[in-house]
Amino acid sequence: MFNLIYGTNKPHAAPCRMRLADQSRARLLLRSLLLVSIFLAIPYTAKAVPTTDTDNAVQYLIGYVANSDMVFIRNADRYTGPEAAEHMERKYQHFRKKISSPEDFIKLCATRSLMTGKPYSVITPQDQEKMTGEWLLEVLQEYRTSSQRSF
Repeated sequence: MFNLIYGTNKPHAAPCRMRLADQSRARLLLRSLLLVSIFLAIPYTAKAVPTTDTDNAVQYLIGYVANSDMVFIRNADRYTGPEAAEHMERKYQHFRKKISSPEDFIKLCATRSLMTGKPYSVITPQDQEKMTGEWLLEVLQEYRTSSQRSF
């Protein structure tokens, strides 16, 4: 009977063949699972994380806000530079994994209120109102220009 099914008269040959086939299938299955798990893990490891240059630029912007003599308007309330900087720092820590450039920081942390959607603005010492995002983009441009000169 073994001869008809497995091509041999030895009863122990059938379990060995099945074990080898099962081992091959198991190896193939493990390789497939490994590949699938790698592909599933890629989006989680590819999250944006600020580089040192980005973090330096963001910290410069926050420090610039803190030392500014501007009045910051957020949800119709007035804030000093240090108060506005503290708020932006908290938002930066909250959005840190979504920020890969200083422009991302400005967009996510210094442009508008998450709660109301109202834009942030600043009042200059000359009583001119500017959108905070636009103002910080100008400050960022000056930072980049001065950083290039220092090399």
